[in-house]
Amino acid sequence: MFTPAGTLVPYRTRTLSPTPQASPTLTLPLPSPTPTPIRHVVKKGEDMFGIALRYGIAPQALLEANPTVNPRVMSVGTVLIIPAAGLPTPTGQVPSPTPQPLVLGEPVCYPVLDGGAWCFVAVQNPLEQALEDVVAVIRVSGSDQGELLERTAYAPLNLLPAGKRLVLSAYFPAPFPESPQVAAELRMAHPVPAEDTRYLPAVVEVEQVQIASDGKSALIGGNVILNESSATTQVLWLALQAFDGAGKPVGVRRVDLPAPPQGVQSVPFKATVYSAGAPISSVEVLVEARP
Repeated sequence: MFTPAGTLVPYRTRTLSPTPQASPTLTLPLPSPTPTPIRHVVKKGEDMFGIALRYGIAPQALLEANPTVNPRVMSVGTVLIIPAAGLPTPTGQVPSPTPQPLVLGEPVCYPVLDGGAWCFVAVQNPLEQALEDVVAVIRVSGSDQGELLERTAYAPLNLLPAGKRLVLSAYFPAPFPESPQVAAELRMAHPVPAEDTRYLPAVVEVEQVQIASDGKSALIGGNVILNESSATTQVLWLALQAFDGAGKPVGVRRVDLPAPPQGVQSVPFKATVYSAGAPISSVEVLVEARP
């Protein structure tokens, strides 16, 4: 979801510990046959990004599987093809790893009303180079060390700038263990070459952060600043990321902004991110602009 020089070292957490633990280089088994794609009927209040998160696939993969569907005008009753990557797969069938020396935070999970759970893990990029296609895997087991559940966790953006962090998320369908042990492991990340032109310069200026009295939501407003070289911007995404008082991720949302008219270099935005767990204490906003 890059080909760096040198030896690349993945990091993982084995238990609920805030300190990531280093792991040896991964060796994966050969891929197994993938399941047949299924269909999802869009319900009221659903959007393309949320559906992708629910099935644990990249939003781009869902878009590519449904090229005739416009995500901006997707109506109730629209039938989406869920690619096989979003279905349960045999343990070990994951994307080929290109691990980077990134820092994984403590993975956390929050049960939802349908008996499943949303799980999050923050990935910090300590490098001086931007990364893309950051993918992790989140594993969950019950207190009795029984069945091991595993889902791929994707980021809301393709791009992870140098020195920044992205919250990756994965949805676990019911039943979810009552007293789970949760671990996360980096599976993929590619360096963005300095001469790459697929991403355009963009800066977020946050002017408003209004956290609700119960801490369950935060309204964020501001502007995305583009420069002259970004005049060809057609894709403009924001990642709204919410954290609790301990710095743990509690919510993430991608916002698709309309492509700015020619010559416009300031794009306003206002959107809300919600907490799946503890009250929101702080928020972070990242931007991705592409031609």
